[in-house]
Amino acid sequence: MSQAWEWTQQRPRFYLETGGNQSVEAYLEDAKAPEKKQIAVVDDGQLVSVITVRLVSDDAFEIHVTSCKGASAQTVTDALKAVRDSLFQTMNAKVILTSCPLYGKHEHKGSRQLAEACGMTITGAEWKSAFDENVLWREYEITKGQYYGQSKTSPNQ
Repeated sequence: MSQAWEWTQQRPRFYLETGGNQSVEAYLEDAKAPEKKQIAVVDDGQLVSVITVRLVSDDAFEIHVTSCKGASAQTVTDALKAVRDSLFQTMNAKVILTSCPLYGKHEHKGSRQLAEACGMTITGAEWKSAFDENVLWREYEITKGQYYGQSKTSPNQ
């Protein structure tokens, strides 16, 4: 987790609410929260990403990704899909949520592309960053119905 914290320090504006404004001690303490689990993503023997899964309610989960610069988008996408599959198939999730940042009018395309690759769609919920009023967060989700092909935006179609 200290490696993931270092990645947040290299790009603190991107990780505003997930480590960029925290000391390493605070980051590591936050990672111990009982409702959070971290999943290491390894590529070619190297840690390239950490996926944080947070239990929001009995059947709702939030996911966030922290990656090193240059991490393979395909490796991270494959890992996210495996986490998504596990949450729906073994953890009885009804919804998985994430958020993607906009910096002024510039969208972080990589975040959106990861969310969309996992079948997530925009919910319409938006909020300003607690740390930078010029950063807007957009919420994305995938529901159990979408995942199992019970709607036209299913990732399995």
